[in-house]
Amino acid sequence: MRRKEIFESENVSRIAGINLAILMGYLILLAFTPDALIDWGATLIIFQFTVNLFISIVFFTKKEKNAKAFLLSAFLVLLIGFPACFTVGLLQFG
Repeated sequence: MRRKEIFESENVSRIAGINLAILMGYLILLAFTPDALIDWGATLIIFQFTVNLFISIVFFTKKEKNAKAFLLSAFLVLLIGFPACFTVGLLQFG
């Protein structure tokens, strides 16, 4: 049982890490774009949250082990993404 818990925690950190890397990638791109494109930041965050939530719901219904990882990832995207997007907007609009 202990071995299974270790692998689950590695999956959680891997899935969350990939999602946070994607989030930071497009936030960095948005930081260097013109002011007209800053609204896309919130749209991309909502899209990434929705995709993670949908995958999590599908995995929960199929009782797969990565469902919790995608659910955690969805909420991490919200908790980190919106303040980061707000900060990028403040930096651009000065």
